[in-house]
Formats: sequence, structure tokens, C-alpha cells
Amino acid sequence: MKTILLVAGALAAGTIGTAAVLLPPGSAPVNAEPPWEVRPGPDSARVAAFLAAREAADPVACEVLADAVGNGWWWGGAPAGRFADAPAAARAARDSLSGPVRDAGAIRRLTATLGHEDPCVRRAASAMLGESTVDDAVLQTALADPSPRIREAALHAAGHAERPTLRARSEALLGDRDESVATMAAWALGQLEDAASVGPLAAALERGGTRLRATAAWALGEIEDTKAVPALRKALRDREAAVRAEAADALGDIESP
Repeated sequence: MKTILLVAGALAAGTIGTAAVLLPPGSAPVNAEPPWEVRPGPDSARVAAFLAAREAADPVACEVLADAVGNGWWWGGAPAGRFADAPAAARAARDSLSGPVRDAGAIRRLTATLGHEDPCVRRAASAMLGESTVDDAVLQTALADPSPRIREAALHAAGHAERPTLRARSEALLGDRDESVATMAAWALGQLEDAASVGPLAAALERGGTRLRATAAWALGEIEDTKAVPALRKALRDREAAVRAEAADALGDIESP
């Protein structure tokens, strides 16, 4: 009984996974995974193959797979729910993509793909670049690129990277002449969740198109700082319903009386 209570408490606290409970004493959990930071990431050949497959994929399939990059790619795992004849090599290749990209050649390839004409391939590459050990200087250079397409993709990578050193440049791009770049800057700042960005994001609520204003409101909700409340209350009277909805949702996230 004591053992059951201890296991229940650990589950409630989130300190062990459910698979650990189902194994005999002394067994290692089959879904035990190393921390993201130490997982072996893909090499340049695997990255090249992955991007080539995205380019050749049906657009809908490509979008679904691009959404998955850096989001819920589990290492290893119990066999439950997988078919017995699933190719082990394909599983291993998939798992290799669940760790940060450290290979210098792979990082160069991802950086070069930020300007790809296919937006789905570009999004997958920028997400992987953000989930890599790329130097801040490389991303800073891309954020200043003359091409709006590359600036937008670099901001997408910056959002995945969540590096404080990229905050100032991302804030500056809120005023980019290209609306898509400015909108992605707002998204990246929402991912970073730094209260220092409340002022620039609140200012973005006053200008630009619907996507920028709505994304700025969303980002303020992600940051959850009460200093954003006046700007969001004002945005509740925005001319566009999408902006009003994001402002209301953000106020709910902030939870200020």
C-alpha cells in the first residue's frame, strides 16, 4: 500500500512517467529519454534528406511535418501503439531528428535554406535551425539580410531558439517595412516571453495590418505582464474582430484583477 501511495504521489508530481509503473522492480523505463540538450542530433546528410523529402511532399503533408519540428518529437519510447513491422531504420532516423542540430555542415545547410522558395521547406529549416547550436552571430546576420523572406525565416528560427541576445533585434523588426517580417517579429518576442518587450509590442498594437496587431496581442498574452493591460484593453475596441479576440484572450492569460 505504501508503495502504491508513493507511486501515485510521484505521478501526480510529474517526477516519473507512467511507463515506469508498469515495469518490474529494478527495470529501466523503456521510454526514459535523455534531456533534449544531450540527445544526438542529425548530421548534415540526415538534414539534407529531411529537407528534400519536405520539398517533394504533398503541401498538406509538408505543413503537418513542419509543425512537428521541435514540438513533441520524443526520443525512444515504448512500442505501444506502433505496428510490429514498422521499419526500425525509419524510427532511428526519426529519433535522430529529435535532438539539437550540432553538425556544422547541417547548420550551414539549414542557414542556406532560409531563403528557399517553398514556404513549408523554409519553415521546417528555420525551426530546425532554431533548435540547433547555431551561433547567435549567424542568426543576427540573417535578421539583417536584405531579403524579407530571409528576415522572416530568421525570426522564426529566433522564436524557436528563445535566446535573449536576439530580443533587441527582434524588437527592431517590429517596425520592418515588410508586414510579414514585423508579424514574425511579434511572434518571436511572444516565444521569448521577456517583459522588456511589452512596450514595443504595445506600440505594434497601434499600427500595421491585422496580422501584426493580432500577433502583438497574442505575444503580450504569452508574456503575461500586467503592464500590457492598458494597451490590450484599448485593443478590445480594435476595428478587426481577430485583434479584439486576441486581446481578450491575452487579458485572460494575464489574469489581472
